[in-house]
Amino acid sequence: MLSLDVVTIFLAMLAFHWVGQDWFGLALPGMRAPHPQIMAILSTCACMLVAMVNGSRRFDDATRVGMPEAVLRWLVTQQIITAAEVSAVVTSPIRIRREL
Repeated sequence: MLSLDVVTIFLAMLAFHWVGQDWFGLALPGMRAPHPQIMAILSTCACMLVAMVNGSRRFDDATRVGMPEAVLRWLVTQQIITAAEVSAVVTSPIRIRREL
């Protein structure tokens, strides 16, 4: 995941580079006017795509640091479910059936 973070940061800086070239009018020889704009748009789209893929994988892949947190979240969830079930049983009215 760290490598995708680095790739995302690089693509964001690349997009700023192309935007800066377009704003300040700095261009390499032989470059046409719409080239920096197109590259900035493509770099931004690639940055957003990599960030989306990286962000979704953060919650799927457990890391060494994330395992204890995931276990604690699971245990807390189980305790909340158990407490909800117990409170539902305790607060429900008791029905006594009398047969004649």
